[in-house]
Amino acid sequence: MNTKKLLITSLLAGSMGLASIAYAAPDYDNGYQSQQGQRFGQKKQKSPEQRIEKMAKRLGLSESQKQQVKTLMEGNRAKMQALHEQMRSSKQALRSLDPSSYDFSSKLNNLADEQASLTRQIVLAKGQNKQNIFNILTPEQRTKMKSTQEKRIQKRQGRHNKNNN
Repeated sequence: MNTKKLLITSLLAGSMGLASIAYAAPDYDNGYQSQQGQRFGQKKQKSPEQRIEKMAKRLGLSESQKQQVKTLMEGNRAKMQALHEQMRSSKQALRSLDPSSYDFSSKLNNLADEQASLTRQIVLAKGQNKQNIFNILTPEQRTKMKSTQEKRIQKRQGRHNKNNN
């Protein structure tokens, strides 16, 4: 009899402990993002204004250069948001495809082509924006920007290699 009570008490205590942990855990919207909307392991993204200020400080941008970079980034942001929204819609269409449908293969091919085209447009837009910003900079600022980018790449590779060991 005492063993039964002990077992029931232990089970109740354990389930209450698990319930409190589950209740206290963050509410993840899709399993990949935290409550702040950022992916696990990533820092919270800075606003465009914060990124411009950081770039201005790091590279010593003049007020004119800051304004030009801001104009470029604002124009690019609208374009990128539209492309990313199209990509989200395409991915949602891919998830909702019915594999038993008679036209599954053709719809799948169309969505693959659409996503490939969108990916290409995103890569080209990022590259064009980078080139436009680069063209605003002085030769000294360009050298500093390249150096900073190389350091960032090396830092990422170091973290990647450390995580794989």
